Amino acid sequence: MRGRYATWDAAQRVATGFDAPVIAQRVAEATAKVLQGEAACERDSVTFQEMQWRWPMLAGLARQAARDRGVLRVLDFGGALGGTFLLARKFLGAEVDLQWSVVEQPGFVERAASLPLPPEIEFFESIDAAVARGAPNLVMASGVLPYLVDPYDLLARLVRVGARTLIIDRVQCTSEGKEIITVERVSPKIYPASFPAWLMVPERISAAVRHAYREVAAFDCNERLMFEGQIIEHRGWIFERL
Repeated sequence: MRGRYATWDAAQRVATGFDAPVIAQRVAEATAKVLQGEAACERDSVTFQEMQWRWPMLAGLARQAARDRGVLRVLDFGGALGGTFLLARKFLGAEVDLQWSVVEQPGFVERAASLPLPPEIEFFESIDAAVARGAPNLVMASGVLPYLVDPYDLLARLVRVGARTLIIDRVQCTSEGKEIITVERVSPKIYPASFPAWLMVPERISAAVRHAYREVAAFDCNERLMFEGQIIEHRGWIFERL
């Protein structure tokens, strides 16, 4: 991460953005390797030969499944090509009745149609379209809030869905007490891209949903970035409907 920008538009002018076709292409290639058994899992188009369990997020999913007697209906905003779904499916097992709806950019939705994904997962270009498939009992946004022009608008829309559980995961946070707009540059070994990004204030995220949700748990995602010589931690939350 590099630079401080006064506005999102200023940061966008020096970045490529998330809609670069190469991103969906690389994620599709990585997901195909997982589906073919050539890799254990993928995250952000990077494949791993051993499972990279994301325990707090999985605990939130399992908790909600237990509360609804093994039924789990997930709306996954920004879920790429189902990497989190594949991780959850393997961990939760066949005992959980799982239905997963990913809301993504058109390029990802188009790519998903060419992958041999199981019928439990479907892809949509809007929250409304995903909800029309069936009301979710869990809504999640993992690694997506900091890359939106207005992350609090998305939080408000996710709250309005009315799911029993809300999981916000992999949010890079600053300890400065005010949010910072910067640019994140991806290693060329992954894909050539850069994005405007927020370094967010964790207290503001909790405050934005507390009228509808109570905090069940806050956790460290065990991911780090460097910004101006400082370590930036990624945080996550599990919220329960009031």
